[in-house]
Amino acid sequence: MIAVARKVYFKHLTTNGYSLDPLGVVVNGQHDDGRVVFEMPTLLPEEQFISAELIGLRLKRPRVTKDRARGGAFS
Repeated sequence: MIAVARKVYFKHLTTNGYSLDPLGVVVNGQHDDGRVVFEMPTLLPEEQFISAELIGLRLKRPRVTKDRARGGAFS
């Protein structure tokens, strides 16, 4: 579901730009599509809401610095 939400969200960003901050994406589980929403939606039984924060957090994975990867300490 998150992968579908990301696809819908990024398609929205490429076509409409970053002018408005959406609240999230409503994903239709039966058709693997969805729509970007700007206010809390009323969902149909086959729909699921994925928040913009969840989509963004899943994209930002923590990076390990080279010093940490080598076991180096901070001084």
